[in-house]
Amino acid sequence: MDLLVKLFKRIALGALYLVGSPLIAFAFAIFLTYGLLVFIGVALKSIYLFFSGRGVFTPFPEDLVAHKRYQFIMKQTPNTHKAEPIVTPLPSTPTGPKS
Repeated sequence: MDLLVKLFKRIALGALYLVGSPLIAFAFAIFLTYGLLVFIGVALKSIYLFFSGRGVFTPFPEDLVAHKRYQFIMKQTPNTHKAEPIVTPLPSTPTGPKS
């Protein structure tokens, strides 16, 4: 009797695997197809946004607050440092050998 119960359990488990394996494979194939389509769609959208000059990502709320603070500080602080070009004087006499 014990042997018969083990046999039926083994047959039921085999039937479950026989029915369940194609369903799991089908679900995985659907998931894989969806993921591939989303990947291609996001890549094409990113390429389009990049070449049209727009940002790919939207700024975070923290970034917006920091930008407002930065603009406020820049309006209050005068620009005292003026960039001047660095000029090196040319030598008045040539430094090479005389001919």
